Amino acid sequence: MKPPSVVVPGLNRGIGVPAGYVLGRLPGTGHGPAQLLSLTHLKQMGLAATASISTTYVPNTRQIHTTSPVLGGGPLSSDLTLSHAASGVTAGTYGDGTHVPQFTVDADGHVTGVTEVAITGGGGGGTTTDALTFDVTGGGVLNMLEAVRLYQRVSDTAVRYYQASSAEMFGHAQEIPLRETSLFHPRSPYGAAKAYGHYMTVNYRESYGMHASSAMLFNHESPRRGTEFVTRRITQAVARIALGLQDGISLGNLQAQRDWGYAGDYVEAMYLMLQQDTPDDYVLATGEAHSVADFLDLAFAVIGVDDWSQHVRLDPAQLRPAEVDVLIGDATKARSALGWKPRMSFVELVETMVESDIRAQSLSVPGSL
Repeated sequence: MKPPSVVVPGLNRGIGVPAGYVLGRLPGTGHGPAQLLSLTHLKQMGLAATASISTTYVPNTRQIHTTSPVLGGGPLSSDLTLSHAASGVTAGTYGDGTHVPQFTVDADGHVTGVTEVAITGGGGGGTTTDALTFDVTGGGVLNMLEAVRLYQRVSDTAVRYYQASSAEMFGHAQEIPLRETSLFHPRSPYGAAKAYGHYMTVNYRESYGMHASSAMLFNHESPRRGTEFVTRRITQAVARIALGLQDGISLGNLQAQRDWGYAGDYVEAMYLMLQQDTPDDYVLATGEAHSVADFLDLAFAVIGVDDWSQHVRLDPAQLRPAEVDVLIGDATKARSALGWKPRMSFVELVETMVESDIRAQSLSVPGSL
């Protein structure tokens, strides 16, 4: 049995296209939906699929093989890099850092699950950044959904799809706490792109009967959080201050309030969502809100600093063009339907992140090895 392939035509990224086929458009067909095209048929027509990345999963070795044909005189993307391969789950990141597909493969090499995760951040980073945000965070979801739909059609294999939607879709909150039925009012290109991806997931579920579910994720943190996020920027800076590696940190709005939870708890809920017979959308949140200043209090307390004002500088350049003042979620539906609730407290979360960063940054201190 041939293993499935992941084929990305041009900059349109998809997953689950079977070997021998490409997801693309014939010349003269405009910019409509991509079609599943036979490579043999294309060759007979004298056409070549030169603007594709083809990635093949090898079941016995749990390896990913990627070929990147040339587009416009340069490589379209670097090779796919495995981040882990446990329990039949293979995750990868394309070399350009803009796409992180995760898919589950059964013993026969069939793709049986696909996850689309968050990709870029922020708000109002300029035309280029905002366009990339939409192409990846919004358009990437559509490409994934369409590829899954086509794969199910040609393989007769059921796939369960999970979409990581975001609390940023709510933006300027119309009610507190926020639940599945609350109105969206995104205040950043990222939030708007996430809303598009969320509604496309709903549309494909209702239009094609796909098992496609979305989690409206409120802030989920861990020591693995990227340093471009304020929480990890704080904990890393606090660790470095404790070790004498830096003096302070520049921040924007210290009064913004967020519903911060532990990422590990939220991943458990994602798994539970995919075990349900009926796909649905769920808010995942702790139901508690804390300000950036609260986060600073706890983070500096770990290193024995009560007054952090001498270490924190306010930088107007870091303020959002359209601020989201407060986001608090109501996960009643997830508790009722999934039996889920977050376990790690806010205090434990901050302490865990600071302590992890202290261990990591200690390696930079002379004589620590």
